[in-house]
Amino acid sequence: MGRKAVEYLASIQVAEFLIVFAFSGISAAYIAPRLSDLLRFVFGPGAPVVRDVAAVAVTVAALCLVAVLFGIFIPRTIGGRHAQTVLLILVWPLELFTWALRPLVAVLFALTRLLTRPFGGNPQSSALVTEDEIKSLVEAGQAQGVLQEREQQMITSIFAIAEKPVHEVMVPRTDIIAIDVETPAAEILKIITTIGHSRIPVYEGSPDNIIGILYVKDLFRRLARGEKDVQIRPYLRAAQFVPETKKIDELLRDMQKDKVHIAIVVDEYGGTSGLVTIEDLVEEIVGEIRDEYDVEQEMVLPVSETEALMDARVPFEDVRETFDLDLPPAEAAPDYDTLGGFVVAQLGRFPKSGEAVEAGGAKFVVESVEGRRIRRVRVIKKMPERERV
Repeated sequence: MGRKAVEYLASIQVAEFLIVFAFSGISAAYIAPRLSDLLRFVFGPGAPVVRDVAAVAVTVAALCLVAVLFGIFIPRTIGGRHAQTVLLILVWPLELFTWALRPLVAVLFALTRLLTRPFGGNPQSSALVTEDEIKSLVEAGQAQGVLQEREQQMITSIFAIAEKPVHEVMVPRTDIIAIDVETPAAEILKIITTIGHSRIPVYEGSPDNIIGILYVKDLFRRLARGEKDVQIRPYLRAAQFVPETKKIDELLRDMQKDKVHIAIVVDEYGGTSGLVTIEDLVEEIVGEIRDEYDVEQEMVLPVSETEALMDARVPFEDVRETFDLDLPPAEAAPDYDTLGGFVVAQLGRFPKSGEAVEAGGAKFVVESVEGRRIRRVRVIKKMPERERV
């Protein structure tokens, strides 16, 4: 928290205490005794203790009502509706007030540090608001129409990426389009015109041995000069390698700092696990970004309330929550993250097209297989007999 914000907050808290203290003194010295005299007409002259207790209770209730009304609700309502106007009016009085209370605030901070030192406390290190409070404000803003639903989702996503590892958003190794370093330029041009990518990973011998990234503009520059039999090895850019467990927000900052748009994700053994672009990371905040080369493909095609045709790459946790399946969460199963991985784990082998497995109150039918990959799975939730009837 900034030092100025700490001083403002501390000064306001001290002022609140002084006002409450002053009101308490005034009520004890003037209001309660006079109210006790007035209550003589209610309780009679022979019950002084009852009159005094009743006078104090009424005084405290009235002061609490005034404090809450004029100290919380009215200021917050006016400030919320006219924030900029109120700020411009009060900024200089608040600055003067903070300056006047600075010696007292400094003494209070020193005493607080001294008394909380055994517990590791620091009065200046606490945050003005917590992450949960911000999320609650965003939800309230969306519910009241101040924020649109899309804006609320974006703000919530910013917090989510701090907890999400890269392997959850990467393009898996089997879907990476990479080229061998010895690939002729003419063949590379054919690949480029097909996929429309501006950066392509280059490997030597095996996709597990990525040696660099080919920028298409570097290749075009050589071809435009009339060079023939262009070898791409001298023009490769250094590849950035990141572990699967790296958090998305950390990688996004690193890629911005290093001015790179693509990173190779490696597993714990150093092999290529996948690929992630800066577009993939930004999409976790703003949603899907499509260009003229992206092919529209639905990951989930609902058939009915109890049936859907799904891409095998859909996170299994999404499937479990969507169909309310009686299965443990994906975190409890280290062997798989996706729907396809779940099917393979249940069968204990790679399935053929048309094979099915039942688990957690649902039936999983393998609709299509390509090579050694499951492409589509049909999920059918079983309904209890009484619900069918």
